[in-house]
Amino acid sequence: MITGFGVAEVVKKYYSIHGKSTVGKRAVNQRLVNTGMAVAFYLS
Repeated sequence: MITGFGVAEVVKKYYSIHGKSTVGKRAVNQRLVNTGMAVAFYLS
């Protein structure tokens, strides 16, 4: 879960830098294994 949290925070920071939000965004998460599942959890 920690790695997924880090990835989710990087995604949020990327959108923040570009003046956008992750709200309402959709993404394809092809490998819902440990990290992918955690990222999906933290971004939902």
